[in-house]
Amino acid sequence: MLANLPFILLALALVLCTVANYILASTINYYFKYVLGAERLIPLGFIALFGAAVASVPLWLAMARRFGKRSAFIAGTALVIAVLCASYLVGRPSASLFIAMLAIAGTGVSTIYLFPWATIPDTVEYSRWKSGIAQEGFLYGFYTFGLKLSQALAGFLVGLALDLVGYVPKAAQGRNAITGITFLMTIVPCAFLAAGIVLLVLYPIGPKFYARIEADLRDRDSRDILTEP
Repeated sequence: MLANLPFILLALALVLCTVANYILASTINYYFKYVLGAERLIPLGFIALFGAAVASVPLWLAMARRFGKRSAFIAGTALVIAVLCASYLVGRPSASLFIAMLAIAGTGVSTIYLFPWATIPDTVEYSRWKSGIAQEGFLYGFYTFGLKLSQALAGFLVGLALDLVGYVPKAAQGRNAITGITFLMTIVPCAFLAAGIVLLVLYPIGPKFYARIEADLRDRDSRDILTEP
């Protein structure tokens, strides 16, 4: 695996983006309840976020076919960053505006669910191209471990941050807690997503490189068939 630099870059980017996604999803409840004072609208917020993620899958598949999976992944992640930063700058939006912003962010969140599973196979082919060993089980297993690690890390960070800002369960929150919840739901995920984008920019397997890998593997497989006794 250490010789598979594309997989290492991709796996780290996916861990960072997944941590950001779980922090966002974990903090929405607190934001609706304590910042917006609209706890009853929490289900609508999640419907907007994840409904838009599901509905936008065809859009991102079309983008990937035209510009490549990496470019589409970066574009979706950048869209989430833009929406979360806008939400932070607005300060305390109305509940309806925030739900609309969640729907826009959900369009970008779709790429965090879609492209990891679509991109890991490229790193498997890279491994076979570079070393002659596909390593499907190992790479998928390592990636699945990374997802579980991301969930645990996100939960730990949310709990730690809430403690640091003075959050008190089931009580009116002070100014520091309100500011901290807002910061946790917007800027903190943005930081993780931005770091993920940096790694994705460094990820080397674009459409042209992958076409070269496929061509070389086909030639290699053809030679192997011809030399079989």
